[in-house]
Amino acid sequence: MTHETIKDNQVFSSMNEEYYYLDGSKLNHNHKHDKRLASASQLCDGSMVFGNTQKPAENSSFDPCLMFPPDLSSTRYANFDCKHERISGITNHDDDVNSNYVNVCTTLMFLLRGVKGVLIRITNAYFDCPFTLSLMPLLLGLGIGIWIGRTSNSNSNSNSNRTSNRMSFIGNENGNSKSNHDNINETVNANENAQMYTLDQDDNRDDCTRKSLQSSKDTTRISSVPLSNVPKHVAVIMDGNRRYGRSKYGNATRGHWDGSKTLIEFTKWCIAEGVQALTVYAFSTENWNRHPAEVAALMKIFSTYCEELRLEALQRGIRINVLSTEQDKMSNDILDQIHKMVQDTMHCENFIMNICLSYGSRGEIVNACKQIATCVSQNQLSINEITEHLLEQRLLTWSTGVGDPDVIIRTSGEMRLSNFLLWQSAYSELFFVNKQWPELLKEDLINVIQSYASGRKRRFGK
Repeated sequence: MTHETIKDNQVFSSMNEEYYYLDGSKLNHNHKHDKRLASASQLCDGSMVFGNTQKPAENSSFDPCLMFPPDLSSTRYANFDCKHERISGITNHDDDVNSNYVNVCTTLMFLLRGVKGVLIRITNAYFDCPFTLSLMPLLLGLGIGIWIGRTSNSNSNSNSNRTSNRMSFIGNENGNSKSNHDNINETVNANENAQMYTLDQDDNRDDCTRKSLQSSKDTTRISSVPLSNVPKHVAVIMDGNRRYGRSKYGNATRGHWDGSKTLIEFTKWCIAEGVQALTVYAFSTENWNRHPAEVAALMKIFSTYCEELRLEALQRGIRINVLSTEQDKMSNDILDQIHKMVQDTMHCENFIMNICLSYGSRGEIVNACKQIATCVSQNQLSINEITEHLLEQRLLTWSTGVGDPDVIIRTSGEMRLSNFLLWQSAYSELFFVNKQWPELLKEDLINVIQSYASGRKRRFGK
């Protein structure tokens, strides 16, 4: 291989791995750098050498700019002159970029190593502790469930907000759409509740109820149970009126109307079968928390039939008692009607009917305890004189003279007492009928009486 001096106006012909100065003279092999770096390295005198160059062809112009290899990302440039082009002032921009890139990569590498170490420690601790091993999936599932719940709630809220905004825009053209939309919703809800508990005037229904009060239907004894085995005192939780009214009429109040008629019929069935006393749970203290329209409807029903019930009770010899632990919540008109009905029927002895109105058994027991505490504080009674019998004498049922109920019936399929005669029901036989109260038939009462007479043994702990 020969080495020639390269002139400025010459280009290179094919040669392999030779290195030249910009002026065309060949670089001594002793100064050759590493192959990768020697492709474009700066010599100590400031000139440039190039690898993989070519020998110049004759009568060809020389352009050292064409001699740069394809990849110059790691080369440095020096100022040089060329016949066809002058290149000057080229900076070390690529070196700065490469330096920043290396710094970023180094930082990321340290971060990744740190995260890896933390994860390894957590994993080792997790598998070393059995309790954590069993608890972690539960916590993970709980976290996922909470996240899904919040996401669904936020989506539903946003959808409802969008719907409300669209409804508001349609309903108002003057810029007050939101307030108008709220007013419309309140009005619609109020109308729906008012319609659900509307106290419709039905003269035909009222006439039928009056005839039922005065009729002698279902007054014949059919149970064939000896009178000595018939329960003397029956208590009833009349449950299911609202559900019955909604399902049959689409109106809860009409269920209460039908329930009132069933109460009249049930009273006649009890008299016919030899029952001596009936206690009914008409309205609890908790029922005051219901919708005001429903409460008003119930009070109106009681007021409507209170006078007629008084007259019918006088005719049949029924003494009526109204048991209430919170009388202050009832209106004066209702209280006046109650007082008149109780006073006028006080002398009747054929049958006793206790109507628990605004009644709660817990409140009844508390009031009895207050009476005893007052007597103790006034030195009218000593603590040692307080007994179960003394407390029982302060209960509302004591004044009626009927004693504790032998049987408690609850309709609608619910199986609880719901704050009804808690003290008095200690040894009562409980019967739960899977019917709504207005659906009750005389056969249901007969089944209870027969079951009580034949299948229930009351031993009172003996």
